[in-house]
Amino acid sequence: MIEKELKILLTKEQFDCLVKQFVWDQIRTQVNYYYTDNNYIKNSGITIRVRECNNTIALQLKVPVSEQGAIHMKQEIETFINEIPQKIDGDFLSKLCSVSLPDVSLAGFMVTERYIYKWSNDIEICLDKNKYLDVEDYEIEIEYKGNIDESIFDFLNKNNIEIKDDVKGKCGRFFSHLLKGEEQ
Repeated sequence: MIEKELKILLTKEQFDCLVKQFVWDQIRTQVNYYYTDNNYIKNSGITIRVRECNNTIALQLKVPVSEQGAIHMKQEIETFINEIPQKIDGDFLSKLCSVSLPDVSLAGFMVTERYIYKWSNDIEICLDKNKYLDVEDYEIEIEYKGNIDESIFDFLNKNNIEIKDDVKGKCGRFFSHLLKGEEQ
């Protein structure tokens, strides 16, 4: 499956304002466990994570297709597993996504409180409060199929939310902060 997302980092104030604007279709807590080999994965843009949510555990791989500023397109592969592994075999990962990958180890986790609103049949708004390492950050992800509806941009403008070109996803932010901590 190809995942298309418009990602925008928010301030706490913007997040708090947006939470009040919708009757949310779903609110859930999910935990993303991130994996790396400390070399290839961080530099490749590939996300290897295990997501625990609603009593299920899924191994997910996200392989970049294209990235244009805040718009991220990735091939997403998912398989359900029984437990959170400390290590994942590279051959197993490679068979899932047809990309040669090394063995990886658990690097850490992020807890996300996610608010989901179905804007239309093709657009879903995900409002996230993320906690990882010693960070709390906020973002809006607009997931869509086909082309994004212009009404989304009107909504963002009305709420003084600016789209920036250099937005990192959750995995990228996690590893950037982890590396800063290791350097100190």
